[in-house]
Amino acid sequence: AELGRRVDAVAAALRADHAIARGDRVAVLLPHSPELVVALLALIRLGAVYVPIDPDYPAERIAYLCEDAALTLAVCDDGREFDAPGATVLAMSQWRATPAAADWRPDPDCAIDDPAYMIYTSGSTGQPKGVMVEHRNILRLAVNNTFAVLGEQDCVAHCSNPSFDASTWEIWGALLNGARVLVIAADVQPRAARRRRDRAVADGRPVQRIPAGARAGVRWPEASADRRRRARPAQGRAGAGRAAAAAAHRQRLRPDRNHY
Repeated sequence: AELGRRVDAVAAALRADHAIARGDRVAVLLPHSPELVVALLALIRLGAVYVPIDPDYPAERIAYLCEDAALTLAVCDDGREFDAPGATVLAMSQWRATPAAADWRPDPDCAIDDPAYMIYTSGSTGQPKGVMVEHRNILRLAVNNTFAVLGEQDCVAHCSNPSFDASTWEIWGALLNGARVLVIAADVQPRAARRRRDRAVADGRPVQRIPAGARAGVRWPEASADRRRRARPAQGRAGAGRAAAAAAHRQRLRPDRNHY
């Protein structure tokens, strides 16, 4: 209920003050935080397209991405300055301070084949390229899949960079199945994140790990075979995924599936 109220307040402010509507592209330059999740949900409620950008990217890269994405708005944390050609820059404190109508509810003004977010490639072979991901793509990944069954009893750690597509499963895989999202701030990664994930595996909770990490974890003595069964590699190169699956199979664990 609290999350819903916060999302409605932000969505109402974005619609009233910035006329954000279906199809508008909004960059989100926020660190790992509850505000990041609230911002993404608010944009989805409005039918907008969120564009996750790492706020720690060099200024030139941020400016290029903002211009290439043809943004309407860019949301960032307080005190951050960057160039967003053609877009209004909005700090978190500004939309937090905007009151929303208590009875405001958004129109579900989007279709399943509308884009939900736009994510950029690494640019390792040239300039980064924007890729549109539709709502149905998220649903196919997160709901009724065969590689990671989540429910209201589960808690998924959100550790991936928001501009990396692994974060899609961490956030939407949890929320669309009634699970909780544990947002692990960047300043406590990676050692604290590893400790939390290790405890999660020992408790039998779902953890998203690259195949190499999963392969290293299948023999943890503190985790029973039944609990280890849920520590499956969620992404990575096919060869590493097969190696992790083979290691798990040797211990009679459920076969791993690579959904990267």
